[in-house]
Amino acid sequence: MIGHKAKVMGRAVRKRYFFGEVYHTGTIREKLEFVKHVEIWSGELEKPLLKVGDNLYIASKNQTVKITGIAKSTEGGYVYLTDHLADFIEDEESLNSKVKATKSMKDYEERVQLIKAAKENKKWYQFWK
Repeated sequence: MIGHKAKVMGRAVRKRYFFGEVYHTGTIREKLEFVKHVEIWSGELEKPLLKVGDNLYIASKNQTVKITGIAKSTEGGYVYLTDHLADFIEDEESLNSKVKATKSMKDYEERVQLIKAAKENKKWYQFWK
């Protein structure tokens, strides 16, 4: 069988942290933000060409990835984009977002305590207590 040159690309993502209020509870959540594509395997694949939605088993990584996109390369082969998370980046932007989310969480907790204290001093609350 005749093969074709192929590069399999995974995704590098950056962690972003943010503060969120859900059902009167403050939490710090994280979100993954796409940064770039990273090569996870390169070599010769047998024909036929893979299609979007196909699964590919990479023996050297002992992992199955799902093809999400295909592009023809100028080098004569094909580039397969996958859903594989190849790298998590925690850089200065990630740390800054974590600090900001933590500060927002503390501010929220202080506001909740002030509202709670103010409510306990109300006459109607004293009556129903």
